[in-house]
Amino acid sequence: MKRILTIFLAAVLLLSIAGCSAPGGGEEEIAFYYKRARLSYGEENGVITAEYRSLDIQNTETITILNLYLEGPKVTELTNVFPVGCEVLEFSLAEDVATVHFNKIFGQLQDMSRTLACVCMSRTVMELTGAKCVRIRAEDVKLGSEDYLEFDENSVLYFDSSR
Repeated sequence: MKRILTIFLAAVLLLSIAGCSAPGGGEEEIAFYYKRARLSYGEENGVITAEYRSLDIQNTETITILNLYLEGPKVTELTNVFPVGCEVLEFSLAEDVATVHFNKIFGQLQDMSRTLACVCMSRTVMELTGAKCVRIRAEDVKLGSEDYLEFDENSVLYFDSSR
C-alpha cells in the first residue's frame, strides 16, 4: 500500500511541476500605442489607442521590444506614425526617467507628426517600464533646448473634449 501511495504522490508531483512550466508562461500582454486610422475626437483615446501583444518581457531586452513596436501595428484600424527605418539606438531607465534615443531618421518627423510619435512612444514606454517620465532624443537632431523632448503623464491629453 505504501508503494502505491508513493508512486501516486510522485506522479502528482511530476504533473504539478510540468503544469508550472507550460509554454508561453513568461508572456505578458503589453500595450503598444498607435494613432487611430480614423480619428474620433471627443472621446478618450480617440486619437491614439493601444494594440495589445503577448511578449516575453522578462527575457527580452526593452530596446528589442521598442524596435518591434516601431515595425507598426498588426491591425488596420491603427497606423504607424514612425517613418520606415526609424529605430531605437539606445534605451535607459534611471529613477523613473526613461530615455529613448532614436536614429537620425526620427528627424524626418515634423510638427504634429513628431508630437504624435513622441506621445505614442512615451505612453508605450511608461506602460512597459513603469517610468514616470520619458525623454526622447535623436541622433544628430536637436529636438529641444536640452537636445531632448520630455513627456510625462501630465503632458499627454487622454480626453479631447473640444468640438
